[in-house]
Amino acid sequence: HSFCTLLVFLTQLTTMSQRPTSARAGAAARRPSAGRPSTADVGGRPSTAAASRGDGGAASRMTVAVRVRPPNRADPDEAQVVVEADPLAPNTVRVDDGRRGRNFAFDHVFTGGQAEVFETMGRPMVEEALKGFNVCLFAYGQTGSGKTHSIQGGEGPDAEGLVPRFVREMFRAAQARVDADADLTVKVTMSYLEVYMERVRDLLAPRARGQEPESLELHEVNRRVVAKGASVHSVLGPERAQELMAVGNANRQTAETRMNEVSSRSHSIVQFTVSQLHEAVDRRDTECTVTLVDLAGSERQGKTESSGVQLEEAKKINQSLLVLGRALNSFSDGRGDMVSLRDSKLTRLLSDCFGGNAKTWMLATVSPTAFNVTESLSTLDYATHAKNITNRVTVNARERQKALAELRATVAQLNVAVDLERDEVDELRTVALSLENENAQLEALVVNGADDGDTHGAMLVAREHAVADQLERLLQSLDAPPASAAADASFRSPGGTTRRRHVRLRGGFSLAPVFDEPTATLTVKLDGGSECDLSGPVTATVQLSRTTDDGDSGSDDGIDAPDGAVRWCAHIRSVTVPADFGGRRVSVALLYALDLDCAYESEVLVPACGPAAPPQTVTVDAAHRFYIPAAAGDEATQWCRENPVMVVEVSGCVPCHD
Repeated sequence: HSFCTLLVFLTQLTTMSQRPTSARAGAAARRPSAGRPSTADVGGRPSTAAASRGDGGAASRMTVAVRVRPPNRADPDEAQVVVEADPLAPNTVRVDDGRRGRNFAFDHVFTGGQAEVFETMGRPMVEEALKGFNVCLFAYGQTGSGKTHSIQGGEGPDAEGLVPRFVREMFRAAQARVDADADLTVKVTMSYLEVYMERVRDLLAPRARGQEPESLELHEVNRRVVAKGASVHSVLGPERAQELMAVGNANRQTAETRMNEVSSRSHSIVQFTVSQLHEAVDRRDTECTVTLVDLAGSERQGKTESSGVQLEEAKKINQSLLVLGRALNSFSDGRGDMVSLRDSKLTRLLSDCFGGNAKTWMLATVSPTAFNVTESLSTLDYATHAKNITNRVTVNARERQKALAELRATVAQLNVAVDLERDEVDELRTVALSLENENAQLEALVVNGADDGDTHGAMLVAREHAVADQLERLLQSLDAPPASAAADASFRSPGGTTRRRHVRLRGGFSLAPVFDEPTATLTVKLDGGSECDLSGPVTATVQLSRTTDDGDSGSDDGIDAPDGAVRWCAHIRSVTVPADFGGRRVSVALLYALDLDCAYESEVLVPACGPAAPPQTVTVDAAHRFYIPAAAGDEATQWCRENPVMVVEVSGCVPCHD
């Protein structure tokens, strides 16, 4: 009971937090709000997908199609058909069970076979992928509604699913491009993952008999969420891709239920990376990601009659689908920057597919009979919300082109600077030549005994000195070090090169000081271990406060807390750092003790100083608000008294002292 109570508290602590001033994903404090995103992600911070929408790019609305499977032996014999494509209204699904009638309009409603699904959805995806756009397809629906059949297919050429047809067409179109362009090379790699019981696993990793597959951690790399350690396989043709697919499908978690003989117990995600490379550096290379998702079906325990492990699997499946549904609803009504994508591993992996940089297709599958009409209506509502999601998409140029463009811009700037310097040198040479001529004339006057020879001689000396000063200033400007070098002069090594290293220090604190008083101010000492080796200590001043929500307080802090809940606020007011950080930006973050990826971060500039300067105190503005629900009880309260709940982190670059 104590563990469950604590779990409730920690869940509320993470999910109900207020949106911070800035957020991060990973270790780099300067990453965009996507993520470290600000993509995305923690508590109420903006998601990676939401961050990428600010990058510009063309608007691309999600394409949504619905497929109504025919009745099969899983349906009760007496079940009435109540869901069908409306013959009078194109691309419309009609639901009429005698008590209610509703129409749902979509981009496509399929009534034919597997070929129709591919021609309508798969072929356009191939075309967009080879243009350099990220593309995504995910299939959603109740268990037993035909998702996996539509995606993977069955026995026989006519039953072949969308994915094998897509793979074959992708390689055919890529080969056609290579044949038409001798300068082009196309490379394809593949990964195959599953999300099972909120654990990400590699379906293509070698497995020992009886050994539990390794769970993979999710990280953000170049503003994309990836599974660290997932195997990546080069694919030279559709046959190799099909072999890998067969291996992954065999490793995927499935089980027989009352609703489905081969029920998927996990969400599967196939990812292809397609790179198009040219020999000529002035041609644009592209690299796109193709994401094909087969979601596990939502389940009702009363219908599937699952128990034991299958019941726990169903709970995790329904939980991740619920979070995905909330994300779709949020993005569909324009509130995508407020959704938490870290609540589920599935939504984190798919963060680019809705609201992000990807052209996305959704295939919703429904059952036709009255026995499943409630689940079918839920799926159709789900798909209706998805229609309103708009992504911002751009062609994915490879880093080589970006680096080439940056180098060309730098060369252009340097050429302008060189031209300016050359003009100044030419001007000074002209002045020097003029003075030489004037000097020769004055010397002639002196030799000829002119009365004003001394005056002209003095003028000559003054002018020569002026020219010498101008030439000296010019030479100094050409040899001057960068402006940033002045701040680092005291930390230079004998060779003249400044070497720096990145350090991170942390210190935790509990909520004990404010259980008896409404406010308290703490001094938290931070430690980074022996490897930090700083010239002085690092401390942070944290202000804690609490209030009890009586339902009438009218709090406007953005937290929807229940009556009687205890609200908390942790606010970093300042940090004191040694001279090692002088002249550098320092990242100050407030983190959860049990999830150090969660951060509410601020960045401050420490004034420049010498190596012997005293410690400096700089003002910080990093605050976080949260609450403990009344249901948490004394166990959660006692835990917060005795354990570090929050952690202060200070990180930055300092000079090497050796």
